[in-house]
Amino acid sequence: EFLSAAIVVNCLGDVLPPQQLFRIAACIEATIPFRGCDENGISAAEALYNRLVQTRDSHAVLLWGLTDQDLEIATQKAIGVANRDVGNFAGDPSTFLCNTWKLLPELNVALRKTAAIGGTCQISDYALALSRMTGFLAWLDATVVFQQFRGHPSDEEYSRLIAATRQTLAIGNKYMNAKLLALSVLAALAELTGGDAPLSHFVGGGSLNADGQESHWIGDYIKVEAPKQGVEVDDTVFRILLDGRGDPNRGTSTFDSRTSPLAAYLYGAIGDDGVERSLKHVVHPINTANSQALLRSLPRIVVNEVITVCSKVATIRSDELQRLAGHY
Repeated sequence: EFLSAAIVVNCLGDVLPPQQLFRIAACIEATIPFRGCDENGISAAEALYNRLVQTRDSHAVLLWGLTDQDLEIATQKAIGVANRDVGNFAGDPSTFLCNTWKLLPELNVALRKTAAIGGTCQISDYALALSRMTGFLAWLDATVVFQQFRGHPSDEEYSRLIAATRQTLAIGNKYMNAKLLALSVLAALAELTGGDAPLSHFVGGGSLNADGQESHWIGDYIKVEAPKQGVEVDDTVFRILLDGRGDPNRGTSTFDSRTSPLAAYLYGAIGDDGVERSLKHVVHPINTANSQALLRSLPRIVVNEVITVCSKVATIRSDELQRLAGHY
């Protein structure tokens, strides 16, 4: 954000007056995300306003004419920009997850390199990236996503935004857990049959797009049924896993498909409680002991189904997978 503000001021310094550049810089600063109150109980928005006042007072000649009311309005507009920047937290959960997937390459070097060449990533690299994002969403407090400053937005709107964010994060956490478990199961199978491998070896699909999967695609073999009776799932999470996140024309990525048939299968079979129990055995990178423990934490019929499906896709390891099935 600092570099963005510096570039704007440098590029527009000969076009806009200092007062306008001052307001623009404030808008960019406000977009620094996920800040709560400081140790004195001062919000990020209030702190921004205070710094605007201090800067105005110390550069009175350069920033002449700016009143306290001007700076209050500038701060309110800055908060409006910041809230629009994170608006998907209070929107459709499927779109939110689609946007989350777009951030994964930005935050992980291995995925970024894969995206750059249009290739497929290693299972271990994707599992680590997904684990980090899952942990971040679990940590994130819904009350620090959106900001409020002196009545903007209104108390009613601010409460709505926080409530919607809580719902989005709850759905997002369950979705991420199911995805992480599915990927960790693949990592375990890879570890027990020869070691880490490209993700496409086990899920197929080559470029992994939602419009035209290649013949060996895990979704062609795994039968996803409605959640079993007595298994508690979030219907929205199950639907997004099965039908895909985001817009079919915009939700694809180079390292994963929109739809998640394996995750949907596991989620429908063991539910939220089962997913959480199995995730206790997940480590990155996964080792032999944890791989075995993870598979043992799942129902035997589920493990055998996944191994059977993967043996049809990962033909290069079909023999090893079939031998592994005998142990479960």
